[in-house]
Amino acid sequence: MGASIRWRLASSFPRSSDTIWPAMTDLADRVAMLTDGGFVIEPSPAGEPHAATDVLDLVIRGDVQCGHTAGSFFVDRDPVLALATFVPFGLDARRHAAWLAGPGAERAAAAWERQGLVALACGNTGAQTGGWFRRPVQDAASFSGLRIRTAGLPALVLERLGAKPRSLSASQILAQLRSGELDAADWIGPHDDRMMGFHRVAPFHHYPGVLEPSAQLSLVVGRAGWEALPDGYRAALHCAAAAVERALLIRYDTLNPIALAGLREDGVTVVRFPDHVVAALRRATAEVLDELAAGDRHFADALRSYRAFADLGRDWAMMGELDTARAVLGDAAVER
Repeated sequence: MGASIRWRLASSFPRSSDTIWPAMTDLADRVAMLTDGGFVIEPSPAGEPHAATDVLDLVIRGDVQCGHTAGSFFVDRDPVLALATFVPFGLDARRHAAWLAGPGAERAAAAWERQGLVALACGNTGAQTGGWFRRPVQDAASFSGLRIRTAGLPALVLERLGAKPRSLSASQILAQLRSGELDAADWIGPHDDRMMGFHRVAPFHHYPGVLEPSAQLSLVVGRAGWEALPDGYRAALHCAAAAVERALLIRYDTLNPIALAGLREDGVTVVRFPDHVVAALRRATAEVLDELAAGDRHFADALRSYRAFADLGRDWAMMGELDTARAVLGDAAVER
């Protein structure tokens, strides 16, 4: 394909993540193969030496050419970036991807453009869980004063219920849970969380993950660098990101059931949030989203689009997914 190009990629995810981090070495391998070695990408994980939330600035400044991150980390810069990642009480991974490929595409692209970036969908974790707690959540008052590791829109929701969210790197979470500086942590889901060892110090694992029903990750590229790429290299990057998008969700759907069974064997108390807690979280979410919309016209437009898409798809989601699952699972669905 001609030109020899070498890029550096900064990831928001640590080497200890055996799911998301290897996806970037896979992306680099695919790009190199598709370009006969002409386009080389060198990934570096979070903590070596950059922090997870440094990724956007590194790409914007041109210190690296691309990054792998979640827009939700940067809700303070542009709340539409959070909306492009997931919405509390929102769509699952497939339907969220459908919104991003349809009416959400232009809105998400504009949000990244306001940062001087181009973004490609590049992996989704699927459904997440409600987090790890040193003490069980019994009512909405349990969140008052709760020091919890979380980020993005969930942090704003929990803060409204009196929690004290902290944005921490993966390496800091376990240490602060052990020391008692942290009361709870929301990370990803059964596989990653078990690998991190959170269950050894915070034995109550709550579900469902209503504040993060999926998490769309993005490969972000500086606008100038993107436009300078030869067409063939741009196509290779598109293809590699699309492959990671599919493979990562499959990997989580394979590993999370195994990890959940292992957590139960480890003696973890896996417990559903009480219905009145879910209701309180839902009310707080609506308040946060509406307030953000009142203060940001771009977010208001994107949220209207998102809600309309969700409303349109609700009947089919019930018929095609929820009701089918209930019929297939039978008594097991009722017992849950």
